[in-house]
Amino acid sequence: RLEAKIDIGSKNAVKLMTAHGSKGLEFENVFIIGLFDGHWGNKRKRTMIKLPNSIYALDDQAIAGRDENDDERRLLFVAMTRAKKQIFMTYPLKNYDGRELLPSMFLSEINSSLIQVRPTDIVLDKTLQFEPSADMGPNIYEKEFIVDLFKSNNLSVTGLNNYLECPWSYFYNNLLRIPRAKDKHAAYGTAVHNALRDLFLAKNRNADYLLEQFERYLIEERLSEADHRESLARGKKALSEYFKKYNTNWGNKVLLEYNIPAVELGDIKITGKIDKIEILDKGNNVNVVDYKTGRAKTRNELMGKTQNATGNERRQLVFYKLLLDNYKNGLYKMKSGEIDFVQPDAKNNFRKEQFFIADEDTKELREVITRMVDEITDLKFWDKHCDNKDCQYCVLRKSIK
Repeated sequence: RLEAKIDIGSKNAVKLMTAHGSKGLEFENVFIIGLFDGHWGNKRKRTMIKLPNSIYALDDQAIAGRDENDDERRLLFVAMTRAKKQIFMTYPLKNYDGRELLPSMFLSEINSSLIQVRPTDIVLDKTLQFEPSADMGPNIYEKEFIVDLFKSNNLSVTGLNNYLECPWSYFYNNLLRIPRAKDKHAAYGTAVHNALRDLFLAKNRNADYLLEQFERYLIEERLSEADHRESLARGKKALSEYFKKYNTNWGNKVLLEYNIPAVELGDIKITGKIDKIEILDKGNNVNVVDYKTGRAKTRNELMGKTQNATGNERRQLVFYKLLLDNYKNGLYKMKSGEIDFVQPDAKNNFRKEQFFIADEDTKELREVITRMVDEITDLKFWDKHCDNKDCQYCVLRKSIK
């Protein structure tokens, strides 16, 4: 559960709440708005069958003279009795469609000697009426909340890549963690990864077992019947060919889904889970493998050297080397990293791209992470936007005032 620090004790503030939420509270002045007929009292109810009063009876005695507005009348009384000095009760003369509205029936039940009617032709200062709301930037409570949230979350390579593409994608997906439904591509990827993991854990590796595990994991994903059918056919074809091509080359000294919980890197902790680590020799030199289930990409695409390419994949391998170099005193020494596409390309060829990551690469990435930490902890990203004009996260950012 996320909790923001909000100053609710200021005397120079207007507190907005429902009538129900006001119970037990007191204020010098109370404003009750929207007191028109149909909103407060005489609400329309869609009743298919008119129920007799005996339905509401106690001890088989019907409640005589029951008023359907009693509950709302009592609720309005609660709202009115929150005021110590004055109550301002307002209602519109017309709705948005221009239809005239009547005042709530409850207003006529108040002693007229207690009411002072104000004119309805009050003209507000047009500066106040039409001045666009100003973006004042984050206040101290928002800053503390965001920094605390950032420091309490370890940084993954997915989070880093999200931030570099759009700071607000990182903010909503990795900091606030807005719930999102898994799409069919992510569900497919999960099933493939799990099936490959089980294959390498098995004593006897064979194609049938790989396909059985893939089908089992795919069933666990929430897919429509059509998406499940399409994903199943696609996965069986790809995994059958993938096994046939590589099964004789796989070694036995591997670590699967190797989880690195937290590595301190200055003011932040980084974390990650590596699909497969192939141990090359007794000196614990390793090759890191990351599976990709999407479209096979060229080497230049993976490095971010083509138009619209992000270079996320190669950056991921550099991030893994940074993790391994700083985990358990460099227990595993990453000599190379592979991007392994489980899906064949248009010519039905499987593609693997191997990269040798130098210390200079990890040094540069460390500087990128340090800059990211600085931008977040000082909220320098607050007014930043990405280059994608259709970015849904930048649109969400605009709603923050």
